[in-house]
Amino acid sequence: MFFGNGNDLPSGTYLNGGRYLINEWIGSDGFSIKYGATDTALNRNVIIRETFYNNLFYRNVEDYGNPAPLSVSYGYDVSLDDIMRKTISEGMNLSENNALNGIAKVYDWFTENNTAYTVYEAVEGVTMYERIRQYGTYTWGDLYRKITPVFTSLSKLHEKGVYHRNINPQSMMIKNVNEKNEEFVLSNFDLSRPLETDMLASIGGTLTAYAPYEQVYLITEDSSYTDIYELAATIYYAITGENPSAEMYDTVEGNFPQIDVLKVRYNIPENVVNALKAALNPDVETRCRTMAEFTAILNGSSDKMPHYLYGRLRETPDTGIVENHRRGMSREQVKTEYYTKMAEKQKEDDRQQMEINSTVSRLQPKYARRKASYDRSIISMKDLIIPAVFIVIIAVIIFLSSK
Repeated sequence: MFFGNGNDLPSGTYLNGGRYLINEWIGSDGFSIKYGATDTALNRNVIIRETFYNNLFYRNVEDYGNPAPLSVSYGYDVSLDDIMRKTISEGMNLSENNALNGIAKVYDWFTENNTAYTVYEAVEGVTMYERIRQYGTYTWGDLYRKITPVFTSLSKLHEKGVYHRNINPQSMMIKNVNEKNEEFVLSNFDLSRPLETDMLASIGGTLTAYAPYEQVYLITEDSSYTDIYELAATIYYAITGENPSAEMYDTVEGNFPQIDVLKVRYNIPENVVNALKAALNPDVETRCRTMAEFTAILNGSSDKMPHYLYGRLRETPDTGIVENHRRGMSREQVKTEYYTKMAEKQKEDDRQQMEINSTVSRLQPKYARRKASYDRSIISMKDLIIPAVFIVIIAVIIFLSSK
């Protein structure tokens, strides 16, 4: 039996020389297909992610008992070898952090059927999305206590250059659901995001409500600030039960009207509201850059809030991305406008630096003359010290001899 759109592996398929048995199709996020499976060697349940880009890849299913290798759709210049190498490399890096409590463990990785597979721990629990639909939202105090291990784990991953790229209520698993000892575990790492950005429009299927604009429009490389945006959007959902929206940030006024409501409606402390503003800022230049900064603002111990909330926030060119999207601009038009404005800003910065350098050059001779005069006065004083000391010694000797 086949599931999903017909490209998915059928129940009963064996992978990696018969070690893994596919039991069921779980879902697809546009970049991969997720299956529930059994590790027959260790007799345990696992999750297997198969790298599969919607609309870019296809699988001939003429022989239903033996799925054919993946192929690339006509018209796309995609290297399957590069994608497999990237996925395996990141899977290996992620597995080195299996001791962290807040993330799902990576057990194995291998290539087969012209694509790459990553084997994860099957977290016993439900997604945050399912939990909130059944039991309701979290208070901030309860949420913060339970999500802190995820903060710690992400911080350690970022230090090693490993990013999740897919944080949302579907990838946040909850163990011991609706009990006092609920545990949050981040799963569903996206290790197979395309290297070439023009593919994304054809792939689709991602939860774009939780993706920052640089990721949706592929303006910059994914980094820690991408995960921080997604994490803050997920926190917003956990508190409100609502998906974040493009109107969360007002590009005209430069504020966050939807987030400001949290303080009154949900009794959220002001420092938490400020942290969400800093993390959900569409401008990557003034958004939180690290988990350490984000948690410092959450705890009210950061001195960087003026930089995030005021400073350059209303001036930076890429805060207009949301408005450009509303005007119906294409992905390429948004990218072109972004780079044009950034080039203009760089040109203005260079001009200001040239003015500073010119001013310094003009003032240097004046300061040099003053310094030379000062140095001469110091030298003159040094010339007088020895005679003065000699005179004092003679005077003391004469005074003592006169007695």
